[in-house]
Amino acid sequence: MIYAVPAVLFPLMALFIWLDTSRYEVYLPLFTAGKCLGIFVLLGWSIVSKQVTIMESFILSGDLFALAVILLIMKDVQKPIETQELMEEK
Repeated sequence: MIYAVPAVLFPLMALFIWLDTSRYEVYLPLFTAGKCLGIFVLLGWSIVSKQVTIMESFILSGDLFALAVILLIMKDVQKPIETQELMEEK
């Protein structure tokens, strides 16, 4: 159960953020922090165990891809907010 929860929570969180970004945008920093933590733990485990397998490389590339997508989503979410602030100042 301990190992299954993170494996299920992150894809579900990504799904909900993808379906309705405006509603779940408050969870973007949490998702980003969790992905960063997961990447560092996986890298640390690879260094400590001195084993770099194809599966770990695949998981790491998937985590890095998810992190990149979340950063792009966060950037796109900030654009309308900045545009509204500029229009309100004028």
